[in-house]
Amino acid sequence: MGIKKIELNAVRNNVNGFMEFIESYLETLPIDPQIIPSIMISCEEIIVNVVNYAYQNKEGNLSIEIETTSKEIKIVFSDSGIPFNPLEIKEVDTSLPLQEREIGGLGIHMVKKLMDDVKYEYK
Repeated sequence: MGIKKIELNAVRNNVNGFMEFIESYLETLPIDPQIIPSIMISCEEIIVNVVNYAYQNKEGNLSIEIETTSKEIKIVFSDSGIPFNPLEIKEVDTSLPLQEREIGGLGIHMVKKLMDDVKYEYK
């Protein structure tokens, strides 16, 4: 079906631009509109993490490429910031009360639960 791509500075002011790009493209696809919120939540989590942590007060870009086929939507986030594989962090124990949980990790936990497949690659 196609590939769409956006690349912007990885700064807070561009989060909405990334999100609007993704949502407007998803809305053109012949998919169940009820899956769009799950995709958007997952994308926002990844975008915000790149913006907040990848460049450590330096400037850098975030590229998002959406590749679609009749069977799959693949979204690739690329940056040249600090390497960090969120899939290697310890699983969040959601059975614990909030006050007993460690800080962090809930966002990637949510992404892994909402998406069919999540991968990390460092080049």
